[in-house]
Amino acid sequence: MFAKCFSRSSAEYGKNDLQSYCSYAPGCPEANIPSTTALASLNKADGRELGLMRGANIVMPNLTPPQYRVMYEIYPNKACINETSEACASCLSMRIINIGRTVGSGQGGRLKRKI
Repeated sequence: MFAKCFSRSSAEYGKNDLQSYCSYAPGCPEANIPSTTALASLNKADGRELGLMRGANIVMPNLTPPQYRVMYEIYPNKACINETSEACASCLSMRIINIGRTVGSGQGGRLKRKI
């Protein structure tokens, strides 16, 4: 399965991921659906933004100190591998604001609906 994913082109792989976001979000309103670093790696210009605009509702800044990130590089050309935690958080905040979204300041997670 892993090899199959990477045998496709980056554009095709990213397109399939974005289509998945569109289908998951309406059916799982209480789920955290991340716009991942993988999307940013496949489309460095606006991968995370596209994820958010297609149904993802969270991003996860990379808080691992840069000297340790290489140890956790699970796919090639991972985005933001050399940024500090502060630079990553600042960049993500600006990217979120630039697409008209608001950066949350709470603990995160989703509130469960009372049924």
